[in-house]
Amino acid sequence: MIFTRRILAVLTVVCVLLGCCGCLPLRNAEQRDVPDSYTYLNEFQNNRQYKALSTEMKDCYGSVYTALTDGFGTDDNVTVSDDETDSKTQIGISINLPHALDGLDQAKALYKAVANDNPHFFYVANVYGVEGYEKDGKQYYNTLTLIYSMDAVKRKTAKQELDAAVQTILQGAPNTTDEYETELYIHRQLLDRCTYDQAAADKGYSQHPYAYTAYAALVEGKAVCEGYARAMQMLLKAVNIPCALVFGESVSDGEKHMWNYVTVNGNNYHLDPTWNDSGDKIRHNYFNLTTKQISISHRIGEGQEFIPSCSATTENYYHRNGLYFDTYQRQAIAAAIARQIQDGATHVELMFAPDKYDSALLFLKSPITTKEMVNAHLADSGLSLWDYALYSEREEHILILRKK
Repeated sequence: MIFTRRILAVLTVVCVLLGCCGCLPLRNAEQRDVPDSYTYLNEFQNNRQYKALSTEMKDCYGSVYTALTDGFGTDDNVTVSDDETDSKTQIGISINLPHALDGLDQAKALYKAVANDNPHFFYVANVYGVEGYEKDGKQYYNTLTLIYSMDAVKRKTAKQELDAAVQTILQGAPNTTDEYETELYIHRQLLDRCTYDQAAADKGYSQHPYAYTAYAALVEGKAVCEGYARAMQMLLKAVNIPCALVFGESVSDGEKHMWNYVTVNGNNYHLDPTWNDSGDKIRHNYFNLTTKQISISHRIGEGQEFIPSCSATTENYYHRNGLYFDTYQRQAIAAAIARQIQDGATHVELMFAPDKYDSALLFLKSPITTKEMVNAHLADSGLSLWDYALYSEREEHILILRKK
C-alpha cells in the first residue's frame, strides 16, 4: 500500500492506493451529525477485524458501517485530486467520526477493518481519505471520506444481482449441522461459478476494479484472488460460518495473494479457493490447512496478528475423507481409491506423509498393478477403476488420479 500525504495549514489528507490512484482534497469538513455507531451492531459485532479494535476504534467502525448502510441509496459529491491543481468531483461519502484518529496508522487500521470485514460493500472503491487538525504538533483525523465505484442506481441493481446469486447458492445448501459439509458445498459452488480473470490480474485494479470483489466472482463469473476470497467470505458468513481474509504472497515467486481463514466445527483453518480452482477440475490441496501446511506455499503478510494459529487437521479435506496416508501399504491406498469409485468419483485426490510420498508415487505410476489391486476391492460392485492420468504435486505431497 502506498500513502500520499499532503499538509496545508492544519488540514491533512491521506490516500491509500490498492492498485488505483487518486487523492482526496484538502478542505474543511462539513460538520454533520455522527451516525449511531451501534445501529447495526448485530451485523458486524462478530467480524474478526472489528473485534480486534480498541473501544474507540470500534465506535468509529460502527459509524462508518452505519453511514455506508444508511447512505446506500444516496449520491453525495466529494472532490478528489491527483495533485494540487488537478481536481474532479466523484460520488462518495464523508463521515464524521465519533473519536479523532490518533495518526495515520489508526486511519489505515480503520479503513482496512471496515473494507476487509464487509464484502457486501463491494461498491466502495479502494481509496480513502482523511481530514483533521493539528494539535501540539501532532496530526489528528476526524473525517473519513470514501469514494463509490458506481452510482446509486447501479449500486441498487448490482446489490440485487449479488443477493440473488447468494440466495441461489444457499438454497441448495445441505440441510445439516455439520459445518464442513456446508463449507464443502459452498466451495464447490463458488469454483463452479467463477474462473480466474487473468486479464484483470495483468492489467490491475485501475482497469478492472470489479474483478477484486465478491460481485465479480458470483455475478460476473470472473475474478482475481481477492474476488474469490471475498466471495467465500460473503457466502460463509451468510450461513454463520466465521470467515475472514488473509493477505500475503506466494512463497515461490513473491506474487501478492489473498485467501481465507475459517472456523469450521470449532477449529480454525486456512482455505484458498483461488488455488483450488484448477480450471475444469476442482481440487482440495488448500482446503482447511494448518498454519504449517499453508506456510509451505503461502507467506502470511505482516500486521495480521488477529489471525489465529491453525493446528487442527480434523476438517482437512484429506483427513476428513480418509484420503491422508501415513503409510505406503498398497492395499490401504487401493481400498481408499475403491471407495471413491463407489461414490461415483471421476478423479481421486490422495495426500501422503512426506516420507511415504515417493513409495505411493511409484505404486500409482504402475496402472496395471494399481487397477488390479483396486478392482479386487470392487469385485462385488460391478465397478472398476477407469483409465487414469496421474498428476503429482510434490510440494504438498498430493497425488491425483483423473479419469481419461
